[in-house]
Amino acid sequence: MAQNAKPNVLVIISDHLSTRAVGAYDESSWADTPHIDRIAKRGVRFDNMYTSCPLCAPARASFWTGRYPHDTGVLANGKKVEHADILPNRDVPEDMPTLGATFKEAGYQTIHFGKCHDSGALRGFDIVPDGQIKSEQVPAAYPENSDTWKDNWAMQRFAEWAAGGFPEPFCCVVDLQNPHNICGWIGEHSSLDGPVGEEGGVLDDTFVVLMADHGDGMGSHQTATKQVAFYEETMRVPFIVAGPGVKKGGQRINTLTSLLDLFPGLCEYAGIAAPEDLPGKSFAPLLKAEETTREFVAAEWYSEWGYTVSPGRMIRSKDFKYVSYLEGSGGVDDPTGGEQLYDLRQDRFEVINLATDPTYRAVLLEHRAMLQRHVREQNDPFYAQKVVVDKKWRSHAWGYRHHEGPPAPMAGEE
Repeated sequence: MAQNAKPNVLVIISDHLSTRAVGAYDESSWADTPHIDRIAKRGVRFDNMYTSCPLCAPARASFWTGRYPHDTGVLANGKKVEHADILPNRDVPEDMPTLGATFKEAGYQTIHFGKCHDSGALRGFDIVPDGQIKSEQVPAAYPENSDTWKDNWAMQRFAEWAAGGFPEPFCCVVDLQNPHNICGWIGEHSSLDGPVGEEGGVLDDTFVVLMADHGDGMGSHQTATKQVAFYEETMRVPFIVAGPGVKKGGQRINTLTSLLDLFPGLCEYAGIAAPEDLPGKSFAPLLKAEETTREFVAAEWYSEWGYTVSPGRMIRSKDFKYVSYLEGSGGVDDPTGGEQLYDLRQDRFEVINLATDPTYRAVLLEHRAMLQRHVREQNDPFYAQKVVVDKKWRSHAWGYRHHEGPPAPMAGEE
């Protein structure tokens, strides 16, 4: 890349990947992710990166626009279920700025390979059509499904594009389905060998971001995949960057960050003006070891498919996590009953809810006030939303293994 040229950008996205399942984060002895770890050794790891919603469509619409789900209107994976108290699930407004459109307007070739599920938020990217290529050899113990076959296709198309010579400047996204096929098969899963080749210095002049849209329950709190909860397994995601101007050697950044920071961060790194009113903060200063402070990051939940609606919000401060659900509470005037408070310094796995512990009363009130201030400042309609829960979804014993009947996406077929 010529001096003063616009930097090339490659964003690699895994769907459904928790930080605790990535070897580079040294949190699980069983995590085996050599290709991700290799990128981490070339750059820096963000230890406290949180998604804005632990669900595909809302999270993706959010980080491609830099706005919370209540702003994008993308509140669930499915479209609206006809019910007076259930909000419509919309596509991203056409006049809302997107990362792809912003980079394209700045003269970048913008191209996207793989999973979309963006509800219109990938506007500005040239979307390479989807397809499938079945793997030639599949171990019997690790069955594959279309998630893996779509990844094979995406990586093949990316390789063909790269073989033609990288145009400059480019902003390329390789968007992988896996390890999403954990949703179809609960257990250990051996993923692909890696999304791209970093050998031979091909991408030495490229700023690489490796991230996930959200995590997975991984059996914690008797949960699998993701649904309603704001536990670390689903909320805290890997975010690794490497490339020109990034110190090598696996440096770790502990600052609280949000996937909302992707849009302003890439813009600042590339020298592009970002929309002025984005709620996220650029992560670029952190790469220069500049001091930044953040009181908290926030996240939202509305519904997975629009059948069970249990609105919730999360506030993650330096030492604590505060969660408020409308279900079980009286709303802003009486939030008790729908609250959770975890001291993450002493309770890493979020086992002890301190919301009713008088010792932590001051901390609870402090975080309750943070949420209420956040709701006001972001024009978040949280407290006006309705809880809609059909008892048939609560008819079995608590815990994933006790589930009976069809999953929510099939409910409309009954």
